[in-house]
Amino acid sequence: MKTWSEYTIQAPIWNGNTNRREIGIAEYRLPCYLEIGYTDRFGNKMYPYKFPITREFASKYPIKMQKTTALRMIPVNDLEKLVE
Repeated sequence: MKTWSEYTIQAPIWNGNTNRREIGIAEYRLPCYLEIGYTDRFGNKMYPYKFPITREFASKYPIKMQKTTALRMIPVNDLEKLVE
């Protein structure tokens, strides 16, 4: 069983084809807790939560190759907040 790591993504990716923000997470990083460090012009985090992402959850979404790395493209709206 793989341990859960924590990762921070600087900003989500804007997908103009579907008009939504997505994150790209490499399959080898799963499972993980994800933070999105994107801020508004006042310095407030747009997504001030941690999102747990399992391999099973990510497998529902398409793969995009970034050079030699397979990224799962997950819409930010589909991510579930971590309840602590």
